[in-house]
Amino acid sequence: MNQAQTFLDYMQKAVGYAPIELNQSGKIQRFDTNKKGNKNGWCIFYPDAPAVGVFGDWSTEQKIVWCEKLEHDLSKAELRKQKQRIKAARKAQQEEREQAQALAKVEAANILRNASECPASHPYLEKKDVKPLGIMQFNQYGSLCVVVPV
Repeated sequence: MNQAQTFLDYMQKAVGYAPIELNQSGKIQRFDTNKKGNKNGWCIFYPDAPAVGVFGDWSTEQKIVWCEKLEHDLSKAELRKQKQRIKAARKAQQEEREQAQALAKVEAANILRNASECPASHPYLEKKDVKPLGIMQFNQYGSLCVVVPV
C-alpha cells in the first residue's frame, strides 16, 4: 500500500471521513466531512520520505498529524523536515481560514447593505406569531436575516 493511501486510511479511521482522492502537491485540500457540501475537512500531504500529512476539521478546530515513521525512528534531518512541514501546513490552514473569514465578513456586509426591513406579513413571522423587530429581509426569495449585536 502506498503512503498516500495509508494516510487516507488513517484519516478515515481517526475522524470517520477523508477525501476521495488525495492532492499530493503539499497544498491545502478541502473536502466534505460528515455533512455533504460543507467542505469543513482539510488536509495537506507531503509524499516524499518521510511522508507527512496534517488534517483537521474547521468546524471542530481539530488538527491531527500523521507521519509514515514514528518520531523516535526519524533521523535529526527527517525530524527537522517533518517539523518544518507541520509548521507550513498549520500556517497554510490558518491563512486559508483567515481568507474565508474575510470573505464571509464582506458577504455579510453585502447582505446587510442590501436588506430591507421585514414586513409583519412575512409568512414565517406570521407562522411564528412574532413581530419583525430588527429582522431584515434580503434577496428575491425573501430570506430573513436577524442581526445580532456582538
